[in-house]
Amino acid sequence: MDNIYEELVAGLDLDELKELKGFNGRYLIDIKNGRVLDTKLDEYKKNTVNDKGYIYHRLANVDGEDEVISLHRIVMRAALEVDHDIWRKLNLVVDHRNNLSYDCRFENLQLLTQSENLKKRRALKNRKRFTQEEIAKLNAEFEQLEEKHGELHSIYKRLSKKYKCSVITIQNRYLAYKKEN
Repeated sequence: MDNIYEELVAGLDLDELKELKGFNGRYLIDIKNGRVLDTKLDEYKKNTVNDKGYIYHRLANVDGEDEVISLHRIVMRAALEVDHDIWRKLNLVVDHRNNLSYDCRFENLQLLTQSENLKKRRALKNRKRFTQEEIAKLNAEFEQLEEKHGELHSIYKRLSKKYKCSVITIQNRYLAYKKEN
């Protein structure tokens, strides 16, 4: 798999804006920084992070219908100049090398098989075991949270630094807290 991927990205100019196919040239993708330029409005679309840490954009396709697409898929589609159906047929998914789902710079993205991605996620999930004391402290912090759209991920990020674990670990702990309460 690595050889095919390396072949696809060999000679890729990260500084070149890439057209996103299927959108009549409306969107140019800054694959180096993971941004979407709307040529109709002549401005970069604002990145908003969902509660799981992923960035999604609503894009108008050639039929004028809105499509909601994750930014990591947009960047990979533009960089490889293919639709994601191609790699999905090969059972490949876009993975974030540094495990930060909001970091959509091309150099942080890679294609993995679904099984490789699951192994990676399991390894991450099992890395940190909270003590009962840490869980109590985290729960106290969670009680103080006011959920605001798009802000949860920055809170997860801050807590992950504080507790020396991944953002995903904090997110999973928060979801468990919400389920318990």
